[in-house]
Amino acid sequence: VWTQFRDRGLVVLGVPSDDFGGQEYDTSEKIKTFCEVNYGIDFPMTEAVGIRGDDAHPYYQWVAEQGVMKSPRWNFHKHLIDRDGNLVEWFASTTPPNSPKVIRAIEDVRPSPMRKQARLKQDRSRSGGENRPVPGFRLPRQ
Repeated sequence: VWTQFRDRGLVVLGVPSDDFGGQEYDTSEKIKTFCEVNYGIDFPMTEAVGIRGDDAHPYYQWVAEQGVMKSPRWNFHKHLIDRDGNLVEWFASTTPPNSPKVIRAIEDVRPSPMRKQARLKQDRSRSGGENRPVPGFRLPRQ
């Protein structure tokens, strides 16, 4: 999905965590290298962060406030955030990134240029929603 939608402004951000069975390498650089070699990723990755409990990163504390089902229960959990910083959809670890469900959700948030024009006409009549900023991540140094 990264290569398919990045030209439309989709940002994919990998967020490693050792909260799921101690499976991660001991450094963020080793995690990134593993993902590049084994999964062919070229999207940005953050440093490893806590997902659960008192050590949870502020983003995951925010996600937990959105609803317990939206919080990751295992690796490869996915969140879709819209332009206004709203958590609009989540996908379980078992949902492949290229599944029709994920693609439809991305299309709704990042429409193609033609679909975007039609949507703009629709949106003109709607009022703006509440803007809730998403807590940020720190990217590892390159």
